[in-house]
Amino acid sequence: MAKKNRQCTCCGIAYEYCPTCGNGQLKPSWMSEFCSEDCKTLFETATKFNLNIITKEVAQKKLESINLKPVGKYTEMLQKDIKNIMSKPTGENHEVVKTKEFNKAQ
Repeated sequence: MAKKNRQCTCCGIAYEYCPTCGNGQLKPSWMSEFCSEDCKTLFETATKFNLNIITKEVAQKKLESINLKPVGKYTEMLQKDIKNIMSKPTGENHEVVKTKEFNKAQ
């Protein structure tokens, strides 16, 4: 059986993967959708962030731990997700003012 040509869901790179041929049987099943584990992790992270399963901070750490391609290499939707995840939250630049707590027993 000939290898099937695939196109990565995240970055659009064409790659070969056939789960029933040769060494393709030894490869993980996620390769039917993604060219690399980094693309798989990116897609999963963006999905979990958009569904409010993980926080922005968790998503940022996850994306910082993988080898991201230049943002323009991903689909338009993932480009927006990456920019949103990696942007600073509104108000993050504001300085936190600490106040003294008074002992009410005094």
